[in-house]
Amino acid sequence: MTETAKQLTLALFEVPRIDFADYFLGANREAATAAANWADGRGHWCLGLWGEPGVGKTHLLHAAVRCAHVQGVAAMYLPLREIAAGDPALLEGLESVAVLAIDDCDVIVQIPAWEEAMFALYNRVAAAGGRLALAMRRAPATADFYLPDLKSRFTAGLNYHLVDLNDVDKQAALCAIANRRGITLSPSVANYLLSRLPRSMHALVDAVAILDRASLSAARHLTIPFVREVLGLS
Repeated sequence: MTETAKQLTLALFEVPRIDFADYFLGANREAATAAANWADGRGHWCLGLWGEPGVGKTHLLHAAVRCAHVQGVAAMYLPLREIAAGDPALLEGLESVAVLAIDDCDVIVQIPAWEEAMFALYNRVAAAGGRLALAMRRAPATADFYLPDLKSRFTAGLNYHLVDLNDVDKQAALCAIANRRGITLSPSVANYLLSRLPRSMHALVDAVAILDRASLSAARHLTIPFVREVLGLS
């Protein structure tokens, strides 16, 4: 990868201001601790996170990369979903990044050129003494890789299965998110949202953001009738 291309890639995927403190643990405490240790240069050099959408894989990758940045370490978050339609040569030279977090690894499974490029990158990062985090929906051991050697690399790291929050944790998370925005979300309103909206945390967090803006604009508290009106719920 040329220096210009590398700088372009780094600029395209700037990490948002997301921290480990913003992650609601639920049953994923061990995985979150491992991600924080990985970002700090402790533990296994290769970290794997897998699970369904909405369980926090991307959040932990963002938080880890941001943590490394704060410590003055060269770090990068790379979502393969955004670049998989392009040239696998985009992965060339990334071993120069000390902390590299690669998301959406599922999208390159069964694409030989991309798998070969990922296999080569993995080996280069290992040889360079870097740190690599890989996130995907399925367990690496069950993914249908074209390259058996790439599957062995993915399964050789420290892998964690992230699971969704239960309803009690989601209620607490919604109330905490609202509180950080300076609004009050009662448990009854949180339960109402949980019973009416899609179950993913993405949808729930987006709903709180909408309610925050509507509450500020209308100068109203978040009651169930107001929430029903703003979100068009039954």
